[in-house]
Amino acid sequence: MTAVNLVIMFTDNIAILIPRALVGGALGSAIKCGFSSITLGIVGPRLFDEWAAKGESANHVGSVIALLIAGIVAFLYFPDVYFLFAVFGAFGVVGVVSVLFVPNGVIDYNRARNKESKGSGKTTARAVPSSGEATSPCSVASSSKRSVQTVTHVELLRNKNLVLWHVIIFMWHMSNSPVLPLLGQVISGTGTTVSRRLSAASSDREGMLWACGLIVICNLVSAVVAACTNAMINYVSWKVLLFSGFLCQVPRTVGIALIMRFANSNRILLSVTQILDGVSAAVNGMSCMVVTGILTEGSGRFGVVTGSINMVWAAAAGISNISIGFLADQSYEAAFYTCGGFGVMTLILVMMLKIESIYDKDPLDRFSISTGIRLARKTSSHSLS
Repeated sequence: MTAVNLVIMFTDNIAILIPRALVGGALGSAIKCGFSSITLGIVGPRLFDEWAAKGESANHVGSVIALLIAGIVAFLYFPDVYFLFAVFGAFGVVGVVSVLFVPNGVIDYNRARNKESKGSGKTTARAVPSSGEATSPCSVASSSKRSVQTVTHVELLRNKNLVLWHVIIFMWHMSNSPVLPLLGQVISGTGTTVSRRLSAASSDREGMLWACGLIVICNLVSAVVAACTNAMINYVSWKVLLFSGFLCQVPRTVGIALIMRFANSNRILLSVTQILDGVSAAVNGMSCMVVTGILTEGSGRFGVVTGSINMVWAAAAGISNISIGFLADQSYEAAFYTCGGFGVMTLILVMMLKIESIYDKDPLDRFSISTGIRLARKTSSHSLS
């Protein structure tokens, strides 16, 4: 990935940059899958929520630091921005060195595949229920003692919750992915007629700083929200957290369109909308790891499903940027309203989703995930005594 970033510094040949983008996209997806599986393999399912929150928060903090450095470099060397990719390449080198410090043998590969139950703490593989079928506590206790084969890909496809979860991720990224690029065009003065009038009074260098500021605000908020997620989940369920986080997308997109119409594309007001983006992005990043882990618990297919989640994520990002981009050529406001419409559809799908573990369905539906874990711990301690 480091080498892929550095390629841009040395050539602008489109025949090289297109394959570079393809390779970079593939590597980026692999890194996301690897991070989730390695975290699960090291800490296990009981601590996965906590460490996923720490990892997601660290991810956004790193983005803020990189963007601040990149913004300073871009400001100093503008219009020659090729040095930006040297900054990203340097961070890539640090990441490679950090991976080398992970001790050998610390990753449990059965846990990394999500074969282990939160309640039992034993490594088992169980079939994912095909249509939300109930799993009683008695059956859990008996089935955790026997070994079952890892589920097949066909069984995964039969699980309605998993399929619906993929559709939700797809729709959310259809709503979210085009917004920041379009907002960056508006606020930097390369988009609408109003923005071009704004840019006449300020330099392109200033517009670039405003565009960088959008990303910094989003990542700062995401870092805080991700760090607080583990505490919030003690009081609300993941379904409530998902709905609340994805709900932020609707006022964000509608607000941008209204600011463009009635506030002359005020840069400060447009930047404020990125607070909502930060909340929504943090919830999405956490849920792609934790909720996927819950839905695949005991299946032994966590890595496969995480990969397919990243696939629909990337597919939605590509499709939405092309389609909404064409719409923005006609009207930026219509493009943002369309993104808001996809956000509403995402919320409807979230209400239909059942976030349930195949090991302990009832407590997870009634309370929060952490409450379910605490109940499982109490049950196991009583059985031992």
